Amino acid sequence: MITVDTLGSLLAPAYSHGEDFLAEQCVRYAEAIRLFQETYGQGPVRIYRAPGRVNLIGEHTDYNQGFVMPTAIDRDVVVVGRPRTDSVVRARNVEERYREFEFECGTSIAPGPVGDWSNYVRGAAQRLAQETGGPLQGMDMVVSGRQPHGTPIGVGLSSSTSLTVVATLALSDANEMGLDGQRLAELAAQAEWYTGTRGGIMDQFASVLGRGGHALFLDCRPIAPGRYRLERIPLPEGYRVVVCNTGVRHENTRSEFNTRVFECRVGAHLLSRRFPQVRYLRDVSAETLGMTPSEIEAVVDEALPPAVSGRDLIDQGIVAAVAGDMPTTFRVDPTRLYRVRQRCRHVVTENQRVLDSMEALKAKDVTWFGHLMEAAHESVRDNYEVSIPEVEAMLEAAHSSPGCIGARLTGA
Repeated sequence: MITVDTLGSLLAPAYSHGEDFLAEQCVRYAEAIRLFQETYGQGPVRIYRAPGRVNLIGEHTDYNQGFVMPTAIDRDVVVVGRPRTDSVVRARNVEERYREFEFECGTSIAPGPVGDWSNYVRGAAQRLAQETGGPLQGMDMVVSGRQPHGTPIGVGLSSSTSLTVVATLALSDANEMGLDGQRLAELAAQAEWYTGTRGGIMDQFASVLGRGGHALFLDCRPIAPGRYRLERIPLPEGYRVVVCNTGVRHENTRSEFNTRVFECRVGAHLLSRRFPQVRYLRDVSAETLGMTPSEIEAVVDEALPPAVSGRDLIDQGIVAAVAGDMPTTFRVDPTRLYRVRQRCRHVVTENQRVLDSMEALKAKDVTWFGHLMEAAHESVRDNYEVSIPEVEAMLEAAHSSPGCIGARLTGA
């Protein structure tokens, strides 16, 4: 029998923000365990958690095989689970607004309704089944992500990734797959493609491998199959990462996100005509091209069109060349102008800012790091066009606050 006192000793290493916060977490976990036993019966359970993340710098670079620097947060999604003897997954949420579901694990799992929370669990099960080459052992589970302790939903802190990661963790453990952190994170990233986005690996790596009080520098280009270069860098003492929400509802609009992915791929394709060594925008760098950062920016502006119509991209065969593994729901609009130069300018300069930020944090130069955050925001606002007036107003308020070294939009 697990008591609240027992939970406190188990959870203390994960929740270190005071006794009140820990006590609230104990109540939360006890509720999930109680609901599990009411639903699926008495017996041993396993408990898993996956935190959300905030990206300090490196926006929209991960799916271009670039550099990122997120940090994990203390809001998470928790699963109480028990392996089954068959291949069925049954899941219930502590929040009644999320319907119960069940499905059978396999290499091709039918999706639930569009936007349904079950698809993140289905995607995890399908990817793991593909990894093992056959059906998985199933699991009963209760999921807890309710506010204020769950990863906030729809505000760019990776609530969907928290759910995908914790489902991947639980099912891989039930099947004794023995995955290390990097492979687990990579499979969770691929599992999330099931929902219709073609994102990178940053969110999943931050959730699995992030540590309190540290930034996670991650090179999103694999150095070997399933292996990536990463480094945990202590955050400056005496400073806190403050995450503010504008209150404007963020819906993960798959079409616009995938459009940005497509525009970056178009840019990399066009640049590869001039520089054959360029495969991703990550390759448009001083290291690869032997140029200074300012020279590289000039090359991007010179070699790429400000905008190109979808019709031209189709007629020139560029869509066929770069969109082969885009989600099946993605369509190129012949009448739309795709702003290739702006998107690529952001990614190329952002990669350099991440590298500079790593050096700034190691040198404990918070002023330099703050300037880099500000430049990153200007780029994502002007070149990637993802900011909104409410964010700009909040940034102005942050800048007027004593002790603020830098502020920027994240998660859009």
